[in-house]
Amino acid sequence: MEHARKHTTPRQLARMISGAPLRLILAGVALSLSASIWSQELRFSELVEMLALTGLLYGLIYLQCGLRDRLRPADDAVLLLNNLKSEIKFALGILAYAFIVETPLSKSELITFLVFNTALQNIPVILRQWIGSANSRKLSIGDPGFNILQPAKSVSLAERKALVYGAGDNGKRVVETLAENPQSDITPVGFIDCQRKGLWSYRDVPLIGGMDKFERIVLESQVDVLFMAPEPEDLQGSHKAFELAEKMGVPVCVLPHVYHSKICSCHLEHFNGQPALVYSSSKPKSAATLLKETVDRVAAAVGLIVISPFLALTALAVKFTSKGPAFFAQTRLGQNGAPFQVYKFRTMTTDAEEKKTSLQGHNEMSGPMFKMKNDPRITPLGKVLRKYSVDELPQLFNVLKGDMSLVGPRPALPKEVAEFAPWQRRKLAVKPGLTCIWQVSGRNNIDFEDWMKLDLEYIDNWSLWLDAKIIARTAPTVLKGTGC
Repeated sequence: MEHARKHTTPRQLARMISGAPLRLILAGVALSLSASIWSQELRFSELVEMLALTGLLYGLIYLQCGLRDRLRPADDAVLLLNNLKSEIKFALGILAYAFIVETPLSKSELITFLVFNTALQNIPVILRQWIGSANSRKLSIGDPGFNILQPAKSVSLAERKALVYGAGDNGKRVVETLAENPQSDITPVGFIDCQRKGLWSYRDVPLIGGMDKFERIVLESQVDVLFMAPEPEDLQGSHKAFELAEKMGVPVCVLPHVYHSKICSCHLEHFNGQPALVYSSSKPKSAATLLKETVDRVAAAVGLIVISPFLALTALAVKFTSKGPAFFAQTRLGQNGAPFQVYKFRTMTTDAEEKKTSLQGHNEMSGPMFKMKNDPRITPLGKVLRKYSVDELPQLFNVLKGDMSLVGPRPALPKEVAEFAPWQRRKLAVKPGLTCIWQVSGRNNIDFEDWMKLDLEYIDNWSLWLDAKIIARTAPTVLKGTGC
């Protein structure tokens, strides 16, 4: 927080101060709209009282989760996510207020107000981000938001020169990127490299020399930016180039070329106010992932309410057709290997685990998984429940708790994960799910390695549309009884 305060500018302070009145005005509009919809007159004193409460709540929320994000760069998703969190806290505050002062507040009024308020509060966030990104290229060098890598309209193409430290693969990628983006007005004029010697060039960009010529080149030429692109073995030597550029006032651009990622995508996050590059094979938090989590919880809650009579009848059927409990809980590994209890209807005899050792020779699945078509441990009712995937329905509780998602790789047993190859363990990068590509693509007719590849295909190509398609394909698969 001290770091953030140190770099706070008058412009930022003015923007933060102006944010609170705007929120209060929008909240007042939302109150008036909700009152008019339900044909109830809202007295002026009540409006002032509600706005005062709004100001207090937003002040507390602002100090808790808004200040740190306003004092550092944040993308639309982060701002929207914080706004939604604020609305949840605001709703709780309104309910507490209505209870304490015994103000009659119907559910319809509250929901209407929160819908309008959430929409109105997020519109300025979206507009501010959109306008801010549109104006970023118009800022002058003296502006705190100036981006050295944005095209400078006031100078010609030849006046923007760049040096590239590193003549290896990383340096070549910098030159290729600049050459393949003609809208950029930055032209590489040469490579600086401590390992390569003699006459050499790449895409007409020559090797100028080593660090012994760096100062002279900067003094005699216009150098607008230094691209740091050393190979891993030359990271230590690159410190001298960075220090000289810093002393001579040359902007330095460091690209994330330290690790050559073949699977992970790289995105910018902030750690304690400091920028950090994060390599991840799963999608970073965004509006889409927030929507996925929201749909998971809402759909699970609605589904459990709708099918609760069916769940109760199934539980009674399991209980009275075989000895043992109606439900079966088992430890599985979730996202990043976090253990949790998965819930299912019991479809096997109570001594199933003890009998499993003697049946290992009949395993029909490759890899660490155990699958047997005519498994003697499965009860008669259990065969029916498995055929139509009814035994998996209690996992909606896992989705409601947040351990699982509606769509995602099936959760694995700890002993199975212990035998995974390193590339197979990547399926734990996301939350497990009730259904995935494997379930709708043949399931037991697919061997273990292809199953893992399908899970990774889902992770690498995830989108809300892909989830929707998998859910749409799951229903007919379950009804046909081919999902077991």
